[in-house]
Amino acid sequence: MPKRIPKRTVDMQIIADWIEPGSQVLDLGCGRGVMLEYLVQRKAIEAVGVDTSFPNVAACIRRGLAAYQGDMEEFLREFPDGFFDHVLCSRTLHELAAPARVINEALRVGRRLAVGFVNHGYWENRVSLALKGRRLVNEVYPTEWSDSRPTNPV
Repeated sequence: MPKRIPKRTVDMQIIADWIEPGSQVLDLGCGRGVMLEYLVQRKAIEAVGVDTSFPNVAACIRRGLAAYQGDMEEFLREFPDGFFDHVLCSRTLHELAAPARVINEALRVGRRLAVGFVNHGYWENRVSLALKGRRLVNEVYPTEWSDSRPTNPV
């Protein structure tokens, strides 16, 4: 039986295939910087991350990444048109109060935008919903959905 490759690794490999070596990459909602670190190691990119969580930004800095802690809309306004080669927005939009504004700004500052969403149809997510009545809690999503952002209703 072939070894199962973690889904997160497959996602990172696919995104890495889209990015040219040496690109300027901005990751909106970068979390702990796992994706950016992967891209720096494999594609020698210039990376910047943005996240609202101080512990996440601190984790990025420990990985040797440049990261900004704060509001991504404000951060995006500081850059001229087309400044970044790629803007990544993986598993972030569903937690934003105004995702359309962030998408518009990301398209302005980046030449290309990659958006990723949680696959709620994935079998593990469906089983968790069916058996526990809630989304799967794991390394990527360590908290309940209702605790993830104040804009999410309980």
